[in-house]
Formats: sequence, structure tokens, C-alpha cells
Amino acid sequence: MKSVAEFAVRRRWLVIAGWIVLIVAAQGIAGAMGGSAYKDTFSLPHTETATVANLLENAGLNNQNGISGTVVVKNSSNAALSTAPPQLQPALVKLCSSGAHVAAITTPWQSVDCSKGGASGTGNPKLLNTVHGSNTALVTITWESDHYDPALFKNVYDSLKTLRSPSLQVEFTGNAFAGIGQTTGSSASVFLGFLAALIILALVFRTVAATVLPLASAVVALVSGLGVIYMLSHAINVSNITPYLAELMVIGVGVDDALFIVTRHRRNLCQGMPIPESIVTGINTSGRSVLL
Repeated sequence: MKSVAEFAVRRRWLVIAGWIVLIVAAQGIAGAMGGSAYKDTFSLPHTETATVANLLENAGLNNQNGISGTVVVKNSSNAALSTAPPQLQPALVKLCSSGAHVAAITTPWQSVDCSKGGASGTGNPKLLNTVHGSNTALVTITWESDHYDPALFKNVYDSLKTLRSPSLQVEFTGNAFAGIGQTTGSSASVFLGFLAALIILALVFRTVAATVLPLASAVVALVSGLGVIYMLSHAINVSNITPYLAELMVIGVGVDDALFIVTRHRRNLCQGMPIPESIVTGINTSGRSVLL
């Protein structure tokens, strides 16, 4: 660690340039590969959930374990939806042949099994809101279990949002449609996290350099790390929750570890240690603990 720290002090501009090159290369290659390709592969072996998933797969019912989204349909005139809106059912049946890998669709009036060529069955009347005039209904859409692709969810969203009209309100919710059609998302929460960390560090350090340095290292780690994760998602199964975990770890653990090193450096300076020696000592002590 001492030799690494001494090199970083002597060639600090080279180190900064190296990080910039890494960020640009990681994001550039990931963008050329088409961005992320996450999969709904999170599992906990030897748990009850995993046991149920295996039973469904062995019974040929594994598509019931796929991700789902909900479409909320409301009659704007407040008239009861005793039958399906005329434009809704054809649009839902069309999803089976649209290449979106939809497995099943259930409405209050009818169900569609895409795995059987769009065969129709009885619906689920409980999806119709009978408390407030029966003018609101839910449509559940389930995708094939091995097709977690945000592009597929966006295609279904784009297809069904065209059903909106002055007489019919159509909204989307559920895991599959999370963040689609909204102006805020994960990036907003990350920004708020960094803003909170900035305020706390400013109150603690009361100097610009000591406040910004932990956040700068966290930003570099997050941007370059996500680029690498994007690339890995094309080579191996990477769960769709990975970017959220990465953001959480960078804001929490990453900032905290950087703060650990910066605090040691400031303490060394207060004891009269020269800046280069203070940096090397901080990396060789606190940095060694962070690396471990």
C-alpha cells in the first residue's frame, strides 16, 4: 500500500487521467453494447421461495413466476365497466404475438394464455372495483419467467398507452412498469443521497476540499462501476437489482470509507506532517483497512 500511495502522490495527474479514461472507456463500451441487459435472476437457494420456483418449473408452470405489471383502466364518465372497453381486448390479445414475451393476461372479463397461442378463458371478477361504481378495473400482465428485459416492458407500455382517450383513462403500475413514463427514478434518489452526504460532510469538515473529495471518489466509483456492470450483464446473469445495490453501497460504504482516509489525512496534517507524507501514511494505515 505504501508504494501505491507514493506512486499516486508522485503521479497524481496521471492517476486522475487514468480514472477519467476508465470512466469514459467503461461507459463508452457499455453504450456500444446497447447498455445494460439485466435479468430477473435473483434467487436464494435452499429457501421456500426457491423450492416453489423449482416446483413450478418442473410442472411446466414456471411462467407464473415471471415478473408482472398492472394496467389500471377507468371509465372517465364514471359509468360501470360491465363489459370490457371495445378497444382493450384486441390490444391485449395482440400482445401475445408482438414479441414482448408476455405469458398471460388477466382481466375482470377474460383471461388470455399467450403460451397456448392466445387461448381465452374466464376472467377474474375481483379485478373490477365494485366499491365505487365499478368504473375502474385492473389488468394484470405476466411475462415469461426467463425474460426480464426493460425494453419489453416499455414496448407493452407504449402499445397500451395509445388506448387513452377522453372516455378512457389508462395508467400503469407494478414491478414491470416501475419508472416507465415517470420523470423521476433511481437517478433522483441517488442525487438526494449525494446531496445529503454533501450537507453532512460540509457540517463536519467545514472545508471545500475535504467535503468534495469523498464525494468525488464515490462518483468515480459509481460511474465506472456501473459501466463495468453493464458490460458484465451481457456476459453473465446479472440481477436487475444490482444497480440499486451498487448505488446503495457507493453512497453508504464508499463515502464512509473515503471519509475514513480523509479524516486520517487531516489528522496527520494537524500534527505537522508534510502533505505527501501525510497522504502516504493515511493510505498505508486507513487505506489498508478499507482495502481489507
